[in-house]
Amino acid sequence: MWVANNIILTPLSDGGCSCIPTLILRNKATHQVVCTAPSSLEKSTLFQKTFFPCQSTASEPPEEFPYPPPSWGFQPITDNQIQCAISFINPFKAMQAGSIPNCIIKNCQSVLVPHLGPIFWGTFSLDYYPEEWACTEMIVLKKPGKLNYTNPSSWQPIVLSDSLA
Repeated sequence: MWVANNIILTPLSDGGCSCIPTLILRNKATHQVVCTAPSSLEKSTLFQKTFFPCQSTASEPPEEFPYPPPSWGFQPITDNQIQCAISFINPFKAMQAGSIPNCIIKNCQSVLVPHLGPIFWGTFSLDYYPEEWACTEMIVLKKPGKLNYTNPSSWQPIVLSDSLA
């Protein structure tokens, strides 16, 4: 009865959907409000400026720059290298939707590695990198311990990618 009473009396919520409050960008010196971002589009633009500030343009190297010779030649990845890489992956790391979870790759590596090698070799021999591997998703999460989540720097970007990329 107690649990049912708490459920009934609990105010309605957004059903667990995360909500980013209106972001407020302040001048670092004067602490005055520079701009606010109430809409999703404005928030994403402000996050983009916060996480990826404009960089100065890099100058091009001289035309006849004397590069040293390569230290080694390219060699295709080996099954042992793939197994070594799989042994280091976190089995419960968040992945992009639709990709193979790391725990499956880690637990089935003896079956998968003989098939993964030719797939990776094909990316080099065919000069083809699947578009699905190149696509990533970026989500923003609250930095723990921050008191004011209206400040864009109180959030951190997390990139989700395909497990095979």
